[in-house]
Amino acid sequence: MDLQSLLAVITDLRENSPDNHARWWYDLAPVDQETAVAETPRAVGSLTGLPGSVLDRALRATLPQHLEDLTQEKKRVVPTADPTAIQRVKDKIASLEELSKVLDEPDRMLLGLGVDGERVKAAVAVGDVDSALHVGVYTPGMGSTVHGSISRYDDEMDRLRQRAIGMGVDADTVATVTWLGYEAPLGVNDVRKRESAIAGSRLLRRFTEGMRSPREDRFHLTAIGHSYGSTTTALALLEFEHRIDDAVFFGSPGLATNDVSALGLPPGHVYLLEARADPVADLGFFGDDPNQLEQVVILSTGPSDVGTEISGHASYLDEGSTSQHNIATVVGGVPDLAVHGMVPGFGDRVRQVIEIFDRD
Repeated sequence: MDLQSLLAVITDLRENSPDNHARWWYDLAPVDQETAVAETPRAVGSLTGLPGSVLDRALRATLPQHLEDLTQEKKRVVPTADPTAIQRVKDKIASLEELSKVLDEPDRMLLGLGVDGERVKAAVAVGDVDSALHVGVYTPGMGSTVHGSISRYDDEMDRLRQRAIGMGVDADTVATVTWLGYEAPLGVNDVRKRESAIAGSRLLRRFTEGMRSPREDRFHLTAIGHSYGSTTTALALLEFEHRIDDAVFFGSPGLATNDVSALGLPPGHVYLLEARADPVADLGFFGDDPNQLEQVVILSTGPSDVGTEISGHASYLDEGSTSQHNIATVVGGVPDLAVHGMVPGFGDRVRQVIEIFDRD
């Protein structure tokens, strides 16, 4: 297939389903697959239903050109003295530089990359998503950016994977993914709105569908959502049928529904963690406090034989914590090893006092 024909086919294919992306890829002759990745990496990387190894190779190949394009854009916008435009391009350059550092770590796969819009978007896996039997996809919340957050989240996902391996899960069978494929709200005023969560949920849904598409075998896929990312994840589950097996929400301001069955998961497959002194988890911006909903499995964040207690909104993935252990049990497919039990937050205690007065 000549190059122009290849580009035309990929352009037409881009808006199709991830399943169609996978069928197209596997119908290509090996020589055409090689040509597609080598000659049109940006186009190939825009598809969502391809093997992780293919996306990783294609998207890594685009990084130098993206950096060059942004460097040239910076030269154009600096003379305009528009501080917003200047900062935007600087942040994008910093994002690609930080992403490159993360990708230098072993066992990383670049599964998604976008430079359009206000910010760079990216998805990075630790482990081989093409062969793993257990894959966790983590969507963080407010304030998350590639240049400011990808290194920390990637480290947390690496340690979460190692925690699962420490429970006896074979290292070759588990992978974790940091998904920064949406523009999370950066301020309190924006976090009250659903727009970013709705837009992000559609992108997350397409991403997780794309992970399933190139594989014939059935593997265990867990959606992990923190804070505003938990609402984004829940919205992705609310849209028609999906391909998620388990969902773990923590520090959640609400799941965009008070009917847990609407998330499309069997009873016992929606998990929630709430830490002591986490005000966000009691806000109920996007539905009732999730720990009050039926069919939610409450996992402990307190002290236990397997970990330390956590406190606050940003500690759920702390190394050695009960919380980290519990999330790892779900991702690793060993939920029987989880520690159950709710740690009441401030809002829960207020609710208990109100209920006492109401009874009186």
